[in-house]
Amino acid sequence: MEEWQARGYVLVAAALNATTHAQRTRLLPLVRARLAENRIAVRAMALEALAILAGSEPALRDEAMEKLEDARRSPDFAMRARARLMLPRILKAEANSSRQ
Repeated sequence: MEEWQARGYVLVAAALNATTHAQRTRLLPLVRARLAENRIAVRAMALEALAILAGSEPALRDEAMEKLEDARRSPDFAMRARARLMLPRILKAEANSSRQ
């Protein structure tokens, strides 16, 4: 439990570096597990990782939007702030997909 920062930062880094569908698919169960953690900061970083993955995986966008909307109503500032930061990323990816 004392390694919570490392877990969160590694998760975000992995999401940023997952370049293939297979890599993103393998990472998804870890992201979902971190979204259920007790520590708010880890959940916030997992939310960011999910948004990053959803930016490249259209099939994840509904799930990511749902989590972001839930986070926007969270009593935890870190979750609200992360949702505000990640929402434009999902909306931009969605807009780019609809143009193609």
